[in-house]
Amino acid sequence: MRYAFYQCQRCGLVRLHPFPKAGTKKRLYSYSDPNTHNQDLSPLMKMLYHFPDGKHLISQYVRLAHIERQHIVEQLLASGRLLDVGCGTGEFLTLFDPKKWKLSGVEVNSHLTTTVKKTFPAMDILNSTIEAFITDEKFDVVTLWHVFEHISNPAIIIKKLHRLIRKDGYLIIEVPQADSVVRKLFGRHWNLLLVPEHLYFWTESSLSSFLSKHGFVVKHIQFRGYVSSFPASFVNWSRNQGVPKLLSVLAAFCFFPALLLVYKLFPSTRDNLLIIAQKSRPKKLFGNYYLNSKTAS
Repeated sequence: MRYAFYQCQRCGLVRLHPFPKAGTKKRLYSYSDPNTHNQDLSPLMKMLYHFPDGKHLISQYVRLAHIERQHIVEQLLASGRLLDVGCGTGEFLTLFDPKKWKLSGVEVNSHLTTTVKKTFPAMDILNSTIEAFITDEKFDVVTLWHVFEHISNPAIIIKKLHRLIRKDGYLIIEVPQADSVVRKLFGRHWNLLLVPEHLYFWTESSLSSFLSKHGFVVKHIQFRGYVSSFPASFVNWSRNQGVPKLLSVLAAFCFFPALLLVYKLFPSTRDNLLIIAQKSRPKKLFGNYYLNSKTAS
């Protein structure tokens, strides 16, 4: 299957075409070992796993990322009902005090769901897509950490999330963003493309506008990603040019400090976009025009 990306000239939203078929999607989200899956993401990640104590270092980095996310949530509320969509191994949810928070997760990967339920039986974890998720509960906070870019029908999903969130509750979305300087530098070699897993790449403008049209008020926007996709993207590109792997890796890390300076001076060029939005009274919508209109070129 050959894939292409189309970008809206008005808002910058990038969309994969065509979307993967149902069988392909099922295969993408049926892995049983997260470590193996992580190594499949890029040659550089695979190399890092083979460094002395590399697996431990990667797990610690992931844990620190989850701790930062926990702080983001608890700066909004000290307690409440939390739903994590695409909860994976459940590590993010385990950081919260169960005496203060009622914790729920939705995960499409049945292998990960089984593991989470065995490891953390007190958490309410459901093996389901968000489309099929049914509950009578209303949540104070709903989080999607690098999940929204995998969703093929965002207009339908955002309406459902709006119904799941209580009045004045919060929606937190983090996605890889289309305005990443690394994406613009390396194009099809950008390590975060992950074709055909990632279906959309949002910009600040497109995601803010989309949320506003669907009953949310954007409260905070942050650009994240000091640990950049640059090294892996550079290796992808240079390997394609015939450069030996080791030389590619060394060159990537030599250039990396220059990119950190760019990130410091121009935060909006970082890899990831984080938006915190609060539920508001829904506005009148005109179907799914925002995403279905023919604005890509």
